[in-house]
Amino acid sequence: PRPLQEPSPITLPKRCVRRNAEEARLCRSRTWMAWMALDAKDCTRLISLFGRKQQWRNALSLLRETVPPSEPPNPILFSATISSCGRGKQWQLSLSLFDELQHRLGERPNATTYSSVVGACGRGRQWEAALALARQRL
Repeated sequence: PRPLQEPSPITLPKRCVRRNAEEARLCRSRTWMAWMALDAKDCTRLISLFGRKQQWRNALSLLRETVPPSEPPNPILFSATISSCGRGKQWQLSLSLFDELQHRLGERPNATTYSSVVGACGRGRQWEAALALARQRL
Protein backbone atom coordinates (compact mmCIF):
# COMPACT_ATOMS: atom_id res chain seq x y z
CA PRO A 1 0.00 0.00 0.00
CA ARG A 2 1.14 3.50 -0.77
CA PRO A 3 1.46 6.05 2.05
CA LEU A 4 -1.48 8.33 2.80
CA GLN A 5 -1.24 12.11 2.51
CA GLU A 6 -2.05 13.03 6.11
CA PRO A 7 -5.84 13.39 5.74
CA SER A 8 -7.83 14.18 8.80
CA PRO A 9 -9.54 11.12 10.29
CA ILE A 10 -13.14 10.68 9.19
CA THR A 11 -15.58 8.54 11.10
CA LEU A 12 -19.02 7.82 9.76
CA PRO A 13 -21.92 8.86 11.96
CA LYS A 14 -23.37 6.10 14.13
CA ARG A 15 -26.83 6.83 12.75
CA CYS A 16 -25.80 6.02 9.16
CA VAL A 17 -27.76 3.49 7.16
CA ARG A 18 -27.55 0.06 8.77
CA ARG A 19 -28.77 -2.59 6.41
CA ASN A 20 -26.95 -5.33 8.29
CA ALA A 21 -24.50 -5.92 11.11
CA GLU A 22 -21.43 -5.67 8.84
CA GLU A 23 -22.36 -2.20 7.59
CA ALA A 24 -23.11 -1.11 11.15
CA ARG A 25 -19.65 -2.29 12.18
CA LEU A 26 -18.05 -0.40 9.28
CA CYS A 27 -20.00 2.72 10.20
CA ARG A 28 -18.80 2.68 13.80
CA SER A 29 -15.23 1.56 13.46
CA ARG A 30 -13.69 2.66 10.16
CA THR A 31 -11.66 5.82 9.93
CA TRP A 32 -9.75 7.12 6.94
CA MET A 33 -6.53 5.50 8.08
CA ALA A 34 -8.17 2.09 8.50
CA TRP A 35 -9.60 1.95 4.96
CA MET A 36 -6.38 0.56 3.57
CA ALA A 37 -7.09 -2.74 5.36
CA LEU A 38 -10.44 -3.27 3.62
CA ASP A 39 -10.75 -5.82 0.84
CA ALA A 40 -12.43 -4.99 -2.48
CA LYS A 41 -15.83 -6.29 -1.34
CA ASP A 42 -15.78 -4.14 1.83
CA CYS A 43 -14.62 -1.11 -0.17
CA THR A 44 -17.45 -1.55 -2.65
CA ARG A 45 -20.00 -1.82 0.15
CA LEU A 46 -18.61 1.25 1.89
CA ILE A 47 -18.54 3.27 -1.35
CA SER A 48 -22.17 2.26 -1.94
CA LEU A 49 -23.03 3.32 1.59
CA PHE A 50 -21.42 6.70 0.93
CA GLY A 51 -23.56 6.95 -2.20
CA ARG A 52 -26.77 6.32 -0.27
CA LYS A 53 -25.71 9.08 2.15
CA GLN A 54 -24.70 11.39 -0.75
CA GLN A 55 -21.13 11.52 0.58
CA TRP A 56 -19.48 11.44 -2.85
CA ARG A 57 -16.27 13.03 -1.58
CA ASN A 58 -15.72 10.12 0.82
CA ALA A 59 -16.50 7.63 -1.95
CA LEU A 60 -14.00 9.29 -4.28
CA SER A 61 -11.34 9.48 -1.57
CA LEU A 62 -11.74 5.79 -0.79
CA LEU A 63 -11.43 4.90 -4.48
CA ARG A 64 -8.27 7.00 -4.85
CA GLU A 65 -6.66 5.46 -1.77
CA THR A 66 -7.45 1.85 -2.69
CA VAL A 67 -6.83 1.97 -6.47
CA PRO A 68 -3.59 3.89 -7.12
CA PRO A 69 -2.95 5.02 -10.73
CA SER A 70 -0.05 2.57 -11.04
CA GLU A 71 -2.31 -0.46 -10.50
CA PRO A 72 -4.96 -1.93 -12.80
CA PRO A 73 -8.39 -0.42 -12.12
CA ASN A 74 -11.12 -2.36 -10.39
CA PRO A 75 -14.26 -1.84 -12.52
CA ILE A 76 -16.56 -2.74 -9.62
CA LEU A 77 -15.06 -0.07 -7.36
CA PHE A 78 -15.16 2.46 -10.18
CA SER A 79 -18.83 1.64 -10.93
CA ALA A 80 -19.77 2.05 -7.27
CA THR A 81 -17.93 5.39 -7.11
CA ILE A 82 -19.51 6.59 -10.37
CA SER A 83 -22.91 5.77 -8.90
CA SER A 84 -22.07 7.48 -5.59
CA CYS A 85 -20.97 10.63 -7.39
CA GLY A 86 -24.15 10.54 -9.45
CA ARG A 87 -26.28 10.31 -6.32
CA GLY A 88 -24.40 13.35 -5.03
CA LYS A 89 -25.37 15.25 -8.19
CA GLN A 90 -21.78 15.19 -9.47
CA TRP A 91 -22.51 13.96 -12.99
CA GLN A 92 -19.40 15.63 -14.44
CA LEU A 93 -17.23 13.73 -11.97
CA SER A 94 -19.05 10.50 -12.86
CA LEU A 95 -18.26 11.09 -16.54
CA SER A 96 -14.64 11.84 -15.69
CA LEU A 97 -14.32 8.60 -13.68
CA PHE A 98 -15.95 6.68 -16.52
CA ASP A 99 -13.45 8.14 -19.02
CA GLU A 100 -10.56 7.36 -16.67
CA LEU A 101 -11.70 3.76 -16.26
CA GLN A 102 -12.14 3.33 -20.00
CA HIS A 103 -8.66 4.76 -20.65
CA ARG A 104 -6.98 2.65 -17.96
CA LEU A 105 -8.73 -0.55 -19.03
CA GLY A 106 -7.95 0.02 -22.69
CA GLU A 107 -11.40 -1.28 -23.57
CA ARG A 108 -15.05 -0.47 -23.06
CA PRO A 109 -16.29 -0.87 -19.47
CA ASN A 110 -18.98 -3.43 -18.64
CA ALA A 111 -22.74 -2.90 -18.71
CA THR A 112 -22.90 -2.17 -14.97
CA THR A 113 -20.47 0.72 -15.35
CA TYR A 114 -22.43 2.09 -18.30
CA SER A 115 -25.61 1.85 -16.26
CA SER A 116 -23.97 3.76 -13.39
CA VAL A 117 -22.75 6.62 -15.59
CA VAL A 118 -26.03 6.84 -17.54
CA GLY A 119 -27.88 7.00 -14.21
CA ALA A 120 -25.54 9.76 -12.99
CA CYS A 121 -26.20 11.79 -16.12
CA GLY A 122 -29.92 11.21 -15.73
CA ARG A 123 -29.87 12.44 -12.13
CA GLY A 124 -28.04 15.52 -13.35
CA ARG A 125 -30.68 16.02 -16.06
CA GLN A 126 -28.03 15.60 -18.75
CA TRP A 127 -30.31 13.70 -21.10
CA GLU A 128 -28.17 14.12 -24.22
CA ALA A 129 -25.06 12.77 -22.47
CA ALA A 130 -27.07 9.86 -21.03
CA LEU A 131 -28.48 9.02 -24.46
CA ALA A 132 -25.03 9.25 -26.11
CA LEU A 133 -23.58 6.86 -23.53
CA ALA A 134 -26.48 4.44 -23.97
CA ARG A 135 -25.94 4.48 -27.74
CA GLN A 136 -22.19 4.00 -27.26
CA ARG A 137 -22.87 0.81 -25.30
CA LEU A 138 -24.97 -0.63 -28.12
